Amino acid sequence: MQITLVGLDNTSVSLGLALKAVLPDAQLVGNDRDRDRVKAATKAGAIDKGHWNLLNACDGADIVLINEPLAQVETDLAALATELPARAVVMVVSATQRAVQRLLSELTMTAVCLGCRFVARGLSNAAAPDGQLLQGALCYIVAAPSAPPDAVQVAINLAEAVGARPCFLDAEEHDGLTAATEQLPQLLALALLQTLLHAEAQRDLQRAVSPGLQALSDLLPTPESVHELAANSDNLPHWLDQCAAALRELGLRVRQGDTEGLASAARQAHDALAAWGQGDEPPTTEAPTGLGLRQLLLGERRKGRRS
Repeated sequence: MQITLVGLDNTSVSLGLALKAVLPDAQLVGNDRDRDRVKAATKAGAIDKGHWNLLNACDGADIVLINEPLAQVETDLAALATELPARAVVMVVSATQRAVQRLLSELTMTAVCLGCRFVARGLSNAAAPDGQLLQGALCYIVAAPSAPPDAVQVAINLAEAVGARPCFLDAEEHDGLTAATEQLPQLLALALLQTLLHAEAQRDLQRAVSPGLQALSDLLPTPESVHELAANSDNLPHWLDQCAAALRELGLRVRQGDTEGLASAARQAHDALAAWGQGDEPPTTEAPTGLGLRQLLLGERRKGRRS
């Protein structure tokens, strides 16, 4: 069995490490436009080999997981549209799944394509890649109503094989959640740094970089990711308006010296953040056994390989 990871950020490398732990005989192939990422993923043991060429990397793949900026996803899907066999399953990781679904509706794909996204504490580009980060993670699966059930089952089995918990959302629900929990923090970090960049006493500010400010680098959107922000333009303004109102309220409390109100707000925020994301069931700690993971992932529909 061959699994190809397209786009080797920390999430993809962590996924590769988790897959190698439960599928030691599988062939994991990596592709990324950044050759240093390919070298790092190979050195970490997350992939068996890397290809600079997308088509070569996906040749013979049973599962292709694309984890790249939205603009590049469009290029990748167009290139792969008629190159992959019908037995293959493509999983597209994106913060804006409605845009992905629109792309898929415009293309004639020979392979089955699904949307997905892994969400877990510690699973970020700031963390060192680690297959254990996927233990107990949520794996959102976004499948069109026309998606074959056995292809959807492949996505479910892959998620469960690495210890993640599958969760089904439609594209609208997914993008609404992502706007609040992922893209809003990115825009708030951008707004804060823009405020400081346009403030006076630039030299003093630059010398006074605190750990809090440094941590914002992990939240800042990249120039390549702004396409995802723009694609969620109907959800994000609502949350930005809510944050503006909350900032005005906090500003009023600061001006009034309302330490009790500020302390109450801080306690509520700390308590909520500690409770959120814990899930309602313990994470998986053991790799699946029994059927054999090739059959578990691919089922009966994927006998044989492309010649």
